[in-house]
Amino acid sequence: MRRSQLLLVAGVALGCARHQPQEIAAGREFELAVGQRAALAAGPAVTFAAVVEDSRCPIDAICIQAGRAVVRLSLAAGDRTRDLLLMTRDGAAADTVESLEIRLLTLLPAPRAAAPTPADSYRVTLRVDSIR
Repeated sequence: MRRSQLLLVAGVALGCARHQPQEIAAGREFELAVGQRAALAAGPAVTFAAVVEDSRCPIDAICIQAGRAVVRLSLAAGDRTRDLLLMTRDGAAADTVESLEIRLLTLLPAPRAAAPTPADSYRVTLRVDSIR
């Protein structure tokens, strides 16, 4: 009986930790999975909402164009939320919101021709810089 109670408490703790935003520092790279959130110590929180488009050339194919990917991020500050669409362009894209620049550095995994990429397997590497 005690073991099952311990497993239940551990599962609840892990579930709560998964929904806590990771704390990030401006100017440092960080990675998010789909649905994951990160927050600046005294600033907004960034959530990786979804991959809207992924037409990048599969790593096991030969393409005449590189293609692109578009990711949707949600930026929440106080009671305001704003969605951002960032597009891969030679590995980087950015948008400026108030005094912050949010830069998409990478989107992984790279697509494969043989199988579609499951939505929950995507990871973005981002960097948020203060531009004051």
